[in-house]
Parts: sequence; C-alpha cells; structure tokens
Amino acid sequence: MIIDRTHRSWGIITLVLAFLAVLAYWQTFHQGESYTRLHETVGGTPLGLAFGILSFAVFVFAALLGWRRKHPSWRLGRLQFWMKGHIWLTFLTVPLILMHAGFRMGGPMTSLLMWVYALVMLSGVYGLILQHVMPRMMRDKLPNEVVFEQIPHIRGQLFQRATEIRAQISKDLEPAPAPEPVEPASAEEGGVAVQAPVTLRVEEPKTLIDALDGQILPYLAGTSPRGFIMADKQSSVDVLMVTRIQSEERWHAMVDELRSLIQERQQLDLQTKLQHWLHGWILLHAPVSFFLIILTVWHIVVALFYY
Repeated sequence: MIIDRTHRSWGIITLVLAFLAVLAYWQTFHQGESYTRLHETVGGTPLGLAFGILSFAVFVFAALLGWRRKHPSWRLGRLQFWMKGHIWLTFLTVPLILMHAGFRMGGPMTSLLMWVYALVMLSGVYGLILQHVMPRMMRDKLPNEVVFEQIPHIRGQLFQRATEIRAQISKDLEPAPAPEPVEPASAEEGGVAVQAPVTLRVEEPKTLIDALDGQILPYLAGTSPRGFIMADKQSSVDVLMVTRIQSEERWHAMVDELRSLIQERQQLDLQTKLQHWLHGWILLHAPVSFFLIILTVWHIVVALFYY
C-alpha cells in the first residue's frame, strides 16, 4: 500500500496516541523515587500491562489482514481500513513495547521476543519501501508491462516463434531438386549437344544457425535467465550484431526479428525479477509475524503463571 494523503488522519492519530502513552509513562515512572523502584518491573505494573495488552491486540489485528483479504465481501470494515490500520497501529507498538519492557531486553525469553519483533518491523518497513519504489521503477523500465500470470505463456510464444524461424531457415537451405537429364540431339537431326545443368547447394549460414542452436533457442526455452549470455543486454546486442554482419542480406530480416524476440524476453525476465523483489519480502515477514504471536502468547503464559 502506498502512503499518501489519505493516511494523514491515521498518522495524526498514531502520533497523538504515542504522545499520550509516553506522557503516561513519564508521569508514572519518572516522578521522584518511583522511577528507581519500578523501572525494572514496568511490565508487571497496570500501565505496563496495558501497553503489553494493546501491543498484543495489534499483533492479532495485523495477522488477521491476510484472512480479511480472502473475504473481501464480508462486512467487517473496508479492506483499505484494515491495511491502513495494519501499517499505523504496528508503528504504534514500537513505543508501547519499548515502554512495556522498560527499555530493557530482559532475560533470554524476552530478548528473543524483542529480536523477533525487530525482525518483523524491519521486514515490514522494507516491504513498505518496496511498494513505494518498485511500481515507479517498473513503470520506467518496463514500458510494455504484461500481466504477471501471463509471462510463462508469452515466453512459450517467443520460443515457438524462434523455432519457426529456425525451421524456415532450414527449409530455405534445402537444395532444389535436380532437373531431368536432357538427351542431347543426334547429329542426324542437326542438333547441338546440351549439357545438363549442375545443381549447386546454397552454403548454410553457419553463424546464424550456430547462434540459434547454441544461444538463442536455449535462452528462450529456459525458465530462468541465469547462465545464458543472451540474458545480458549488451552481450546479446554484440552476438546478434556479429551474426547479422556475417549473414547474407536475405537473412537480415530474420536476425532483426530474433533481436526483437530477445529484447522482449529480457523485459519479461526483468519484470519477473522486480515482481519477486516486490512480493518476496512477505515470505519472510508473514511466518516471522506468526512466530512473534506464538512467542508473545508464551511470554504471557509464563508471566501469568510463573512470576
């Protein structure tokens, strides 16, 4: 989600709530001797418990966003509301959790909980930055962006067209059938002996065939650009330029079409790469977020029954 002017009210409310929480913390734990006496056990105080409960409630609300997306028709608030709340309420948990912990890491369990929480927040901020940067980058670098789900089908079409070009070249190289031998006219008929024409086989354009079989077709047939020289823009230009120069003029149109196919495939590879960057962060963020909830429940149980 892009943070724009529609998020202004959410941002203001978050700042006001954070300010009130900090003010309450200051008034409670920084007045006289109470700071020295309670600072190391903030989580067990009424205010500390309130901070912890609010933070856990936000964790649960944020985790339910994925479930809400799967049921867009349910009347549980607009999806935009859930997404904005997911962003800003999780930002609000930063001061709440720090004050709940008394700005200390604590023992091994709470330290693990804090590190997992930090990983969740960092991965979330990283994803938020990507959602602001990547669409603009894709718009600048991908003038002919296609539907992401159609990319495998389009790759298949590019390979099929290159295969047809290869077949057309092979067909054009087939030697013409030898004409029927002509019987020389007999001397009695006053004719002149005629020699049958010799059929010459056109020399195969080895450079073009080698480029197709060795580099172009394997690249277009692959699902990943890794390991293919044609995946590099400058290298592909050099290969096709040499191929065009060393080919007869009648093959130039086919070389130019192959260049277009390669460029389109490179655009598809770039779009796939950017899409993976744009959505790949969720593969870390989502499982770590659920792990955070599990650790938080564990923290609550231990705090209630063992302390």
